[in-house]
Amino acid sequence: MRNWHHNIIRLPQAIAKISNRSPLNIGVMEGDIEYEMLNNPDSFGFNYQAVNEGLQDSISKKVIHFIPSSPVRAELTAIRPSSHATSVAGVIGANDTPTLPIKGVLPESSIFNFKNSVMNFLVNSGIKWDIYQNNLTASNILDPDLKLDNSKLGVLKYEFDSNFTSEQASVPIINSSIAYKNLWDLPRRKDEISMQNSVMHMFNTIKAYSNKGRGTLICLAAGNDDKNTKSIQSLSNYNYPFIVAASCLTNGTTIGNSTEIRSGYSSYGDQIDLCAPSSGRFDLQKPPQLIKRQIFTTTNKFCGDIGTNSEVYKFNIKTVIGNNQITLDKINGLYPGNCIEIGDPLKDQHEVMIIKSIDPVNNLITFTKDRFFTIGASIVNQDIRVPVLKNSGTIIGSTLVINNPRGMGYIGQKIYIGNNSVGHETTIKSIISPASGSAINTTTFLLSSGIPANISQLSTYDIIPDQIVLKVKKHILDTSASSDSSDYIFTLEPNDQIKVPCAFAGGLMLLTGVYNNGTDPAFDVEIKAHIKQIDLTTKQITIEKVDLTDIIISEIKTIGYGSYTSSFGGTSSASPLVAGVAGLLLQANPNLNVLELKHILKEKANKIDGSYSIESNNALKNYGYNVNKFLGAGRINAEDSVQLALDWHDPAKSLTVFKPNLSIADKSTGYGIWIKSKDEKSKDAPNSTTPFNTINTQKDHKIYVKVLNNGNRESFIESDIRIYIAFTDDQNPLFPFPEKWYDQKDVKFLAIKDLGIISKSPAPGNASEKIIEIEWKKPAAFWELHNPVSANGLRKRAYILAHIAPFDGLFEMDNTDPQNPINLSLTNINKNKHLACREIFWQHTSIKNKTTYLPGNNLNINVKSEMIDKTFDLSMENVLTADLDTMQIKASKKNRQNQNVETVTYQRTSTGWEVENSSFNWINFETPVESVSIYSNCKNITFPHKLSINEDEDEIKLQIINSNA
Repeated sequence: MRNWHHNIIRLPQAIAKISNRSPLNIGVMEGDIEYEMLNNPDSFGFNYQAVNEGLQDSISKKVIHFIPSSPVRAELTAIRPSSHATSVAGVIGANDTPTLPIKGVLPESSIFNFKNSVMNFLVNSGIKWDIYQNNLTASNILDPDLKLDNSKLGVLKYEFDSNFTSEQASVPIINSSIAYKNLWDLPRRKDEISMQNSVMHMFNTIKAYSNKGRGTLICLAAGNDDKNTKSIQSLSNYNYPFIVAASCLTNGTTIGNSTEIRSGYSSYGDQIDLCAPSSGRFDLQKPPQLIKRQIFTTTNKFCGDIGTNSEVYKFNIKTVIGNNQITLDKINGLYPGNCIEIGDPLKDQHEVMIIKSIDPVNNLITFTKDRFFTIGASIVNQDIRVPVLKNSGTIIGSTLVINNPRGMGYIGQKIYIGNNSVGHETTIKSIISPASGSAINTTTFLLSSGIPANISQLSTYDIIPDQIVLKVKKHILDTSASSDSSDYIFTLEPNDQIKVPCAFAGGLMLLTGVYNNGTDPAFDVEIKAHIKQIDLTTKQITIEKVDLTDIIISEIKTIGYGSYTSSFGGTSSASPLVAGVAGLLLQANPNLNVLELKHILKEKANKIDGSYSIESNNALKNYGYNVNKFLGAGRINAEDSVQLALDWHDPAKSLTVFKPNLSIADKSTGYGIWIKSKDEKSKDAPNSTTPFNTINTQKDHKIYVKVLNNGNRESFIESDIRIYIAFTDDQNPLFPFPEKWYDQKDVKFLAIKDLGIISKSPAPGNASEKIIEIEWKKPAAFWELHNPVSANGLRKRAYILAHIAPFDGLFEMDNTDPQNPINLSLTNINKNKHLACREIFWQHTSIKNKTTYLPGNNLNINVKSEMIDKTFDLSMENVLTADLDTMQIKASKKNRQNQNVETVTYQRTSTGWEVENSSFNWINFETPVESVSIYSNCKNITFPHKLSINEDEDEIKLQIINSNA
């Protein structure tokens, strides 16, 4: 059964529950996806990849978007497309076409191809990771342009694209099926902590802004190393990615009598969130001996196990000999390496076998392994489908001119010429043109014999090459900067290097060799993998996404010539299956945020294969869920997850659906945010009679935000509170999201803090609360830097902005129809329960020495033994008019030798400003200058004064005192 994994997760039942399956954007972040030919293919040689029917919908809508656009060969989708990335995209969104029933979870989806891996994204200057809206014409939702400081590589700065608006579409789900191994051990890495912080900041940014503030779910494959995920998947060290392991079916020829267990290769650890069905082993030995069920998905043209009807030859089974041999009615065009599809693809007793050898006298086919799923089935007289590599060309006598020499071209290679019914086999005697080892769009061969008349008289005929067998001299891990450390470079034996141009990028290969780790008994292995790249200069071939640890490969052979199909597997297949189901949940309920998606998928996962318990050592990742280290919360269940997604915002289900409902308190009054001096012991919230949010920038302060949970379950881990300080001349600013909710010129990011767990509400109509406390140190320096005096001589008003991230689906406090929620309010920020702002009433003191403002309380003055005069302005901004009458400036001088202190007080009286202790002449105050403030009940005041001092002074202080305080 080609789509057996859909039945395991109950996908058909889930789809039946959704009345309107609207298109959805899903990202694939790794290599280039191959999907569409835009121009004539003949000029592109062996690296050309053609239209991928599996990833193009019935109305020829372009469903793959490259992010960013490819800089090379606009005529092609990609110069060297990744078969692995293409297969991942197929698991998510392959089309169920009449000629090729390979179906993804969301065939109506648009796939956004993020071609640069996270590793490149983090270390390469100038690379941007862009999430675009659907039509690719608007600006980015997220543009963290990592600008590297050349003096300290690793200090990374994120910038947000201010052209994004909340109404633009986004990519709510991204899948990455490659392991980012040893991310922090990169050769160019200079600052490990900074790099890790940058990744954390990236995830926090995605959580807060992408998908209209709901966050983007990043599904990440756990890895296929049978090791702790922490050691082979660097990004699993963060809570944000959703880490997916693999399960499998074993010991049964049909789904009903199979046992579901974890796949033996699947990596494990506390970081695993859940698992999904994928390829499996008959046993848990590593590497695989007996691969059973695999996932059929799309891949590059002429690189797969099965093919469309136009690309297959059909044969009839005459006899069955044991479990690894059959005889056919004929063998026209068959060679070792061909894949044979046996049985009904829509039923359990269906499988794809590989031809090991052919006995042409008896039409006997021997497979590379025993049949498994069709054992016990009556397959005699059944038709089988065999995809063959059909090339076209012209034959005159014994000369063959072939249009595209894919898969052929070395002396002695067998060639079949004909069709499914009749044909002639010959060999390549010599290569007329081009010169041996080169590759162009056409090639001329001299054949060892001409073709019979009955063949030459055919209106069309296929030219099918024999299997290419390449002896391997050595293979090494590709450690180039562009590799993700799972690609291998193969160097061939000299006699076989002439065959390299016969292979082609994306070609499906069978790698044979020996596994020997020095401990377990050695045994022979066969591994299917794809060609990533061919180097005609070095005659080397790169095989992509394969684990060859403790394996020595001796031979690689071409297998499978089907269009756009691949037997796929590993956690590479499990992860996009989860990404597709997550997309299904958003089709059922588009208002779910990233944390709600995670919760629903884990809450409704099915427990399989082993015991589950709450992991006390990993409360941050799996709090409240019963998990085990191999399968996380269990195997994904699409039907139950979709049902919970449908019920999530349904008022009629409010008593049976358990979810948090977070908001910032006291939205109407703004009392949910307040500031107090760090010296104050109490953190009590303000009220209508108690002043609040008045700060003196000379002191350290604490910011408090009261967060409420009106829901019937505790809040989800990973919610956080983000604090910004905004400066504006507007008296009633709107602060639209997200334009004013990220770090920029007039809005400065101050802090981010996990909300932790907020308990569920004690009773309907009530709420649990938690006060989040954030320290704000050295606000004076912050003020001088970010709120300088403008041309009118004034600084700007200031506001605290508090943002709970991510939004919990429904934005507004007063939403009356949860199934049709009101959009995020841009006109009244206090209607948005996760956004709040409060004006800060601030007082700021600074000293000016006629050239530079010097913030803070300390002023270092360089003097010598002789007396010297220094002139300063002491400025105070936003002093309450009522406080001017009781204000004092207390100046003190401490002698360096005897530590004696002299004090001068300058204060306002009924007749003006006067100095007490006027006998001291080391300080001279001039008449203060009062001016308007940004607040109507305040004044700004400047105290010009002159100091006459020398090196005898140890310390001079100026203190501002309100005698009524």
